[in-house]
Amino acid sequence: MTLLGNAAVVMWIDLPEAARAEHDAWHSGEHFPERLAIPGFLRARRAVADASDGAPAYFVMYELEQIGVTTSAPYLERLNNPTPWSRKIMAQVSSMNRTLCHVRATHGRGTASTFLTLRAGSDPARLPALRAHITGVLMPALKGNAAVSALHLLERARNMERPDTLERQLRSRPDNQTDLALVAEGHDLHAIRLLAMALRQDAMLAKLCTWNDLGIDVYRLACLMTPDAD
Repeated sequence: MTLLGNAAVVMWIDLPEAARAEHDAWHSGEHFPERLAIPGFLRARRAVADASDGAPAYFVMYELEQIGVTTSAPYLERLNNPTPWSRKIMAQVSSMNRTLCHVRATHGRGTASTFLTLRAGSDPARLPALRAHITGVLMPALKGNAAVSALHLLERARNMERPDTLERQLRSRPDNQTDLALVAEGHDLHAIRLLAMALRQDAMLAKLCTWNDLGIDVYRLACLMTPDAD
């Protein structure tokens, strides 16, 4: 299924294993409903990594009507007034990559159970070549693979105001961002793992990315939510 709207917020989140059960209860029971009550939030998904993968524990994607939702008064009000439960969870986050994105391309035949996520960043001089490699080489190959049912390219929204909100201050470390995010959805976990292995062996991708801004991970869908119809 194609993404809803033309903007997204994507996050890769880590926190101690002992805190994850409570995190999941909060995320599904309070946080997703709170976010989806904000005008412009269209759909939310949380996916989890297998512990053996060594990936950030969670991948989260919010689909938005447009990028202005991320600086809207209702959204900032929630970021600056986190609930007591949100305060507790945010204080336990050990790392977060949180990127506000434009949707540059989205193709799909359905919503699937498995995600392959690519976080890719580079210095400004090499960024056009990185973007060209992803759009001209990686995306056609993934679109042509029978295991991939949906494919989305997201690009960081530059020159966006990012206020230092109270919710962000609760996290112990500054949030990271990525320049480009490629998300492939599929139904076959084994096949998606093989695609991730192939991407990790892509020499051009490794050459174009900065050494610490390349992540290729596999996740399983844990929760999907849309705004309450009531």
